[in-house]
Amino acid sequence: MVCRRLCGVFITLRLGLLFDMYVRDATINGYLAPPEYLNGFLAYKEGQSLIKYIADTYGEQKLGEILKKGKVYLTMGKALKEAIGKDEKELWEDYSKEMKRRYWPEIADRKEPDEIGKQLTHAREDGSYLNEKPTFSPEGDKLAMFTDRSDYTEIVLISANSGKIVKRLVKGERSGDLESLHSYVSGVSFSPDGRKLVFVAKSDGKPTLMFL
Repeated sequence: MVCRRLCGVFITLRLGLLFDMYVRDATINGYLAPPEYLNGFLAYKEGQSLIKYIADTYGEQKLGEILKKGKVYLTMGKALKEAIGKDEKELWEDYSKEMKRRYWPEIADRKEPDEIGKQLTHAREDGSYLNEKPTFSPEGDKLAMFTDRSDYTEIVLISANSGKIVKRLVKGERSGDLESLHSYVSGVSFSPDGRKLVFVAKSDGKPTLMFL
């Protein structure tokens, strides 16, 4: 159990410290969670941050020691207590205080998004879960983006001023011609004159460059 909870974050930690903005937001906005309540995407990012905190505070060798102790004691609390002298609750209290010391001072130097910009999409309210990869038209008055507000992923054109849909351009996931729009891993781009759009889609089982 201990190995499963720690090995994944050891690997991602070595690939790069990509957790900072997530943990900063969670700390400032009050949803940083104790380890036993972590779930979803935050479990990865806060997990990476917690592992980094242990390495910085107690030494990298303690990470391996926690794993070894876990084989013997089988619970995270006992493994931590034997390795670093703190159980899960004590570690969490120390870690959360450190995150507050680190990130709370930034509140004075930062503005909220609605203080410097206008929100154009309203996920959940308009029935969407994802609105992503927005791309400005050459004129700058419209945006093309992926959205799932009609349940299926599609590419729509929205007003850059109001966020209202100007035109639904492409509907995906309805046939083999446009089996997937690859919204997670690709984007869309306008031609210089703004009359054409290019994107990648899975068509007949193969990634295909599509021009609209």
